[in-house]
Amino acid sequence: MSSPARLRLVVEAQGPVTTAHFEGQDIVLGEEAAKEAVEELSSLAGGTVVLSLAGVVYLDSAALGKLVFLQKHLRAAGRSLVLCDLSSAVRDRFAYTRLDKYLDIRPGEPPEAPGPPG
Repeated sequence: MSSPARLRLVVEAQGPVTTAHFEGQDIVLGEEAAKEAVEELSSLAGGTVVLSLAGVVYLDSAALGKLVFLQKHLRAAGRSLVLCDLSSAVRDRFAYTRLDKYLDIRPGEPPEAPGPPG
């Protein structure tokens, strides 16, 4: 049996904002891919990290935990995390777990960086 294809995270820094998205469609984001994304995004310099979840159709609970960890890590460093482009199923998952109250979730990429977390 072959192992699943590795997800590629595309990252682009634009001044104080770093944008990132996963390549592909119908993506099931599990613990390993989320862990790799969190490690890469938390190691980058800059202020705001905008992570597009376009193409992601499901996140497991471990992936949700990794995103919460990334949020905490960035806040501790005076940075912020914005999630955008969520499918309705992924948005429902955040709502069900009430993480939509904790994480900054936007319908699309913000035109400019939001202010520091308050």
